[in-house]
Amino acid sequence: MHNKSFENAGQNNALLGRRKRRGADKLTQALGKSMNKRAPIQKQHERSVMLNFLEWYNDENKTSFVIYAEPEPPEALIKDGNNKSWLEVTDTFYSAEWAKTKLSYATPGEKNHPWKGGLQINMDEHFANQFVENLHKKLIKKSYSPFKEQYGAGILLINLEYPWLDQNTFDDITKCCENTDWSEDLSNFSEVYIVYPSMNKKAFAKLQYA
Repeated sequence: MHNKSFENAGQNNALLGRRKRRGADKLTQALGKSMNKRAPIQKQHERSVMLNFLEWYNDENKTSFVIYAEPEPPEALIKDGNNKSWLEVTDTFYSAEWAKTKLSYATPGEKNHPWKGGLQINMDEHFANQFVENLHKKLIKKSYSPFKEQYGAGILLINLEYPWLDQNTFDDITKCCENTDWSEDLSNFSEVYIVYPSMNKKAFAKLQYA
């Protein structure tokens, strides 16, 4: 697993831009529906990601960070003695349809929404673009700035929800990152980590996006 980076993979024509905006709108709608039902499940998911991350991070860095508050936002405040920081978790889904499928199966009482599948082409490239778009939104989000002022720069965890994940996916993410203009980054995050499945558990890799 290598450090990654991202961008629009050279597809900057107007038609692609319109398609991406429509895809983002559909994803927002899929995530927004039944939010009251999904909120506890989402919180449980985020807490699991953060706890797994801190276990891994502490082992890698010989630290002892723990969650001491969950103000929402940010997702969590963490500390190791006098050292403090904060965590934010986000998911990158392959598509709005895939998000709806995953969330419907995870939410008790919600009608399951089987994935329709169909012919899929350039999946890694598409997912890399989704990843970059999500990351860029987080890096330019002004509402994180007060957290940085109060607690210092935070740590962003990006969970990958993609059924064909392999090294080619990470390579495409790297290419996208290398071709992206990150000049709007507000530097609210000191570190960004990719969260991905490996051997039936969560694995983590630091992302060098710029």
